[in-house]
Amino acid sequence: MIVDNTEQIKKLISGCDREAGEFYTLHIFYRCKDGSNPYVSKDKPIGRTYYVSSPEYLDHKMPEIKAMCDLFNARAYINLNKKSWKQVSLKSLGILAQSLYNENYSKLMSLVDSACGETGACDKNSVWIVDVDTKDKSELEEVMSCVRNAPSNYDDNVIDVVETLHGYHILSHPFNLLSFHKCYTKPIDIHKNAPTLLYYNEKE
Repeated sequence: MIVDNTEQIKKLISGCDREAGEFYTLHIFYRCKDGSNPYVSKDKPIGRTYYVSSPEYLDHKMPEIKAMCDLFNARAYINLNKKSWKQVSLKSLGILAQSLYNENYSKLMSLVDSACGETGACDKNSVWIVDVDTKDKSELEEVMSCVRNAPSNYDDNVIDVVETLHGYHILSHPFNLLSFHKCYTKPIDIHKNAPTLLYYNEKE
């Protein structure tokens, strides 16, 4: 099975202001549960981080990203919480100072990635992920209904729905969690600053 959400993701990142230094982070990630891999022995990111500043940049890099995913049996994930280089630079200074104080110099090798991971959206438009771990469309509709009915500052809490290997990611604006869980009482993961699946070619 191939999951390729490239065209959908390109539309979602079209409002990125490159001149203001805004970007999205993209990683290629290997997961052990996807099967044996002669190159990798544990769950880990593979290769460099991509800092995606426009749909055109993503389009340009996708052949390379897909080739790496296919080679390593890995997945490409993109975090749709938009970052800014100003924001990440300030966070990097804090991490740098703490690392020097603790004499933890090895963390400096991943300073920017660490800062990106600890930084939320650079504007008020945070994107949450409601992880629906089933292909059952009726279940998806039930969860979406509870997301939409939860109080928030938005007319429609649901931004989009992205396919995953075993289900769906509902991309949403922040909403009232207490109200949601009163509506949907089954266990479900809701991530406030996590990536969604961009591409994966599942090996048979």
